[in-house]
Amino acid sequence: MYEIENTLKPGESSTIKRFRVLIRQDTMLPSEAHVFDAQDSEIRTYRITEYRTADTHPVFWQIEIDNPVRKTRINLEVINETFNEKLDDAMFTRENLKKLARVD
Repeated sequence: MYEIENTLKPGESSTIKRFRVLIRQDTMLPSEAHVFDAQDSEIRTYRITEYRTADTHPVFWQIEIDNPVRKTRINLEVINETFNEKLDDAMFTRENLKKLARVD
């Protein structure tokens, strides 16, 4: 299992201070994600409990979300997943992506 951790930059403020993702070595897909608040308490846990293949793409099919703050658990299940394979390659050029990222 690989672990990736993202933290808030020093001096910045947010509800989310830290985000940790566990990546499966066999598929290189996330298996869990953990979200921590400013007090470093875990506020959400996401567990991928089933993967499937849709249009040759691996997808999360079932996700379990724990909210320890509200003491709740939600189970999400994908009913249908398709991909638009006809996207224009020009959409992903550096110039176009920079244009899309601009904030006016």
